[in-house]
Amino acid sequence: MNPFVMFAFLFVCGNVLASNTQASDESIRTGYYWGKDWIVDPEKEEIEKPKHPDLPKLPSSEELLNMHPDELRALEKERMDYALYKQTPEAVADYYRIITAIRKKARTFAALASYNSMTNIELSTNPDAPSSNQGIQVKRQLRQKTIATKLDGNRDEFALVMFTSKTCPYCEPARSTSRLFNQAHGWLVKEVDIDQEPQLAARHDIQYTPTTLVIRKNDPNSIPIAFGVESLPSLEENAYRAVRLLTGEISPKQFFSSEEQKGRALDPESNF
Repeated sequence: MNPFVMFAFLFVCGNVLASNTQASDESIRTGYYWGKDWIVDPEKEEIEKPKHPDLPKLPSSEELLNMHPDELRALEKERMDYALYKQTPEAVADYYRIITAIRKKARTFAALASYNSMTNIELSTNPDAPSSNQGIQVKRQLRQKTIATKLDGNRDEFALVMFTSKTCPYCEPARSTSRLFNQAHGWLVKEVDIDQEPQLAARHDIQYTPTTLVIRKNDPNSIPIAFGVESLPSLEENAYRAVRLLTGEISPKQFFSSEEQKGRALDPESNF
């Protein structure tokens, strides 16, 4: 063998063995005397750390009452989980201290809401939404009188149009309700068969029978007030709202508002 080749081969092998030996030596040269820290097993270190450390002392009552609701919610959840985990009287007591703070803040808000309803009538619904049985009964009677007065006073300007079909199972009971409406308020009630007058049905975009509309003289606009069978009170209520809307007395935002509620808390367009 060529001496030069033999020398090169021995040189390479020697370097490989030296590097392996150095790596092996470096792996054991740990600790104080080698100027290095001891290698700690990561898994062992993680096990030694507490997974659920004890929580700090709860804030004082004054601090709890001054906390933002978001802070209280987060603290309440944290302490509830901690109390379930620890199951000690002290942990549960801390949790209920937070609950007590939340209750106090909620009760304070309720008290201020009641105070405002008494001192700022524009913020109160009490005049329009009585809670006593007597008040509710009187409110219902006034509402019925208001609706009847509006409908009776507009019988010559408005009418009902009910779109029907021969295959409609709900049309006959709807006819009965329309007749009662006619008898109560004197409105003209016109029935239109969509099979006989499809163009009229298409103009009003009738997709279901029976459909009842409120129309006004010399006005191309109409408002649907019933799809299917409605009770007489519901038909009257919706017709009353449609009259007010078509005459410009209210906007669509005020569709639920009655005349006596104008300018008060239940009027969406009133100033407060």
